[in-house]
Amino acid sequence: MKKKTCPWLDSNIRGGIQILNNRIYPCCGPSKPFYNDENLDYSKISIEELIEKRKELQEKINEGTACQGCEQIIEKEEEDINIGPITYLSIGLFSTCNLRCKYCYFTDDELSQKLKPERTHLLPFIKRLSKHGFMKKDFSIGLAGGEPTLFEDLPETFKFISDNYEKSSMVLLSNSSITSRTQKIIDVLKDTNENFDKGLYTSIDAGTKETYKLIRGRDLYTEVKKNIINYAKNNSFNRITLKYILMFDHSNTSNKDIFGFLFFFKEVMKNQKGTMAMTIDCDMLSHEPFDDEMIAAAGKLYYVARDIFGIEVAFCGGGLVNSTSKGQERIKLLQNYAKNYKTAKKPLIEKFYLFLLGYSSVLNNINRLFKLYKRTIKLIKILYFQQIN
Repeated sequence: MKKKTCPWLDSNIRGGIQILNNRIYPCCGPSKPFYNDENLDYSKISIEELIEKRKELQEKINEGTACQGCEQIIEKEEEDINIGPITYLSIGLFSTCNLRCKYCYFTDDELSQKLKPERTHLLPFIKRLSKHGFMKKDFSIGLAGGEPTLFEDLPETFKFISDNYEKSSMVLLSNSSITSRTQKIIDVLKDTNENFDKGLYTSIDAGTKETYKLIRGRDLYTEVKKNIINYAKNNSFNRITLKYILMFDHSNTSNKDIFGFLFFFKEVMKNQKGTMAMTIDCDMLSHEPFDDEMIAAAGKLYYVARDIFGIEVAFCGGGLVNSTSKGQERIKLLQNYAKNYKTAKKPLIEKFYLFLLGYSSVLNNINRLFKLYKRTIKLIKILYFQQIN
């Protein structure tokens, strides 16, 4: 007999829950939260109730009283459905942040709250999930904000997951501006197991200190750059993704900012042993036209990322997203600009910038190949001496 379910509920597909501020959802955000308490205390969340609420939602979906019209609903044989342990936990700490970005859809009042004492520690909740057998072996945690590094025990939480779940992973969406928290994360991630997959996602949105302060509300550009390069030098993350959100008031679309960001990106690439990616976006709150200046700025970012750095460019969330017709139209415009930019007439300063970026990218690739060669020779020597012994 077939029944309805969804990837968020069915552990045989994925299984996951979301915590957004003071609300806990049994599956994805559009579902109705079963915890909605301004005084939510992570240490007192009932895991038994969490499990029960997920099962109740599964029943309501099949009764036709929940999640009607959701595109994620699928049908499976009843014996193949398991509303059990979760693969994914998503936490959005949207009420607290140390920055005040112009494009943020939360108000100053909402973001000015201090993290409540009962929400400063995440590890007790993770340990209780683990004790109840509610985390699968390939468990993954995603943390966003606000600023998730404000969790006091975030580094210890990563260490616990790594130590107890061999194929686990994490994605940290952080502004990377709090140096003391950054260093703690670096220190802990050095000791995580080699299979623990780690990703960092940071939005930069500027190539100068002045523009960063204008857009993000605080003069922390230098600290952010140092912290991300420090992450890269210490091999803290398997993947680092840097994002650039273009502003419709053209406050960050000048060559000074675009190429300033690209030179910083190149510096991170030079030190990052793992992979890197770039996300290009625009302010989702603005309804102004995606004009020629925006197209040019986005096109230059795209061209350098793809043709010079040879890295992936992602479009997710905000005003440049593949899931909307407007987003698709804008993406096509910037891609066409990038396609023509290579052969287009450019000011001498732009040619110089592009030459420097290309030259350093080649040197970086040669350096990577040389390091790979040295590691390969070392491995061959080890295998050879093992064989003769």
